[in-house]
Amino acid sequence: MNPAEAAPTPPSGRRSQGATATTSVYDIYEKCRIEEGTHTIRLLTLLPGTKNKPISCVLSSVSLDQAHSYTALSYVWGDTKDPQPNIWIDGSPLNITRNLHTALSYIRDAKTEKRIWVDAVCINQDNDREKRDQIWQMWNIYKNAKDVVAFVGDDKNSSDLVIDYLELQDVDRGSVSSEDLKESVNSLLNRPYWTRVWIIQELAANMNVRFQCGRKSVAFLALQNFFQRWQSENYIPCGGPFWAARDTLRLAAKLRNPEQDKHDIFGVMLAATRHESSLSVDKVYGLLGISSMIAISIFYATSPDTVIAQKDTNVLPGFLIFITT
Repeated sequence: MNPAEAAPTPPSGRRSQGATATTSVYDIYEKCRIEEGTHTIRLLTLLPGTKNKPISCVLSSVSLDQAHSYTALSYVWGDTKDPQPNIWIDGSPLNITRNLHTALSYIRDAKTEKRIWVDAVCINQDNDREKRDQIWQMWNIYKNAKDVVAFVGDDKNSSDLVIDYLELQDVDRGSVSSEDLKESVNSLLNRPYWTRVWIIQELAANMNVRFQCGRKSVAFLALQNFFQRWQSENYIPCGGPFWAARDTLRLAAKLRNPEQDKHDIFGVMLAATRHESSLSVDKVYGLLGISSMIAISIFYATSPDTVIAQKDTNVLPGFLIFITT
């Protein structure tokens, strides 16, 4: 069945893979075009609504140089093969992954609009040329945002108890049992978010990052400091999920230091060996923004699992990176 035919009546009011194509996808992006070679981006305005109501949005284009009042979303796409729910953009349905739908449901406010940048919707995922151009701007998109919301998932299995704990004064933290806290930490760490290669630059680019679990959130530095204390006070099995989260925060903190020179792409890839991507090409794409090799040009090779990244021949003739499975 066509997703558009299966969709409910649109509410009133004003995404390698991402938003799955429907009969109206072309029209959605034609109404809000991005000119090639410009610093134009799209922003998504989430209209007010409660969690169980349809998600209604407005899509607009703006020069990145003039866009400062938006939140950049960092999240895990999830399984694109899952049955996918709709959001409504200017009255037209667009399929998104279940993970993104969950994130938008929690981030949306009941009373006020929220202006966000989210890759799966703000980039036309059916247009490879546009994806390439927008990937080049990814670092600046996150850097230019007023803040970054790192959505690690919903609050199941009391995973948000860690955030409640960090909000308490030291004198009150004894009221939280060590077993409950340990269970919450394990639940929070066992999320695919921490192993996603794209999040490294998303967390490093902006100094105002908050991790959100369900509706609760905590600042980057507070969570990083907590993980450091947790490591010193608890036995952590080798190879467990804790290390992926710790390494992610440690690498992002190092790269977001204004006095830290950008790394070459090989150094960054080596530091991110624990991190994963749904496509092997994203091992390069997801790290280009934090590489000093800003003159690289990228394009898909004959296989979707192979990428060739070629540095500007004026800088280093014939330099190629081949990433393949």
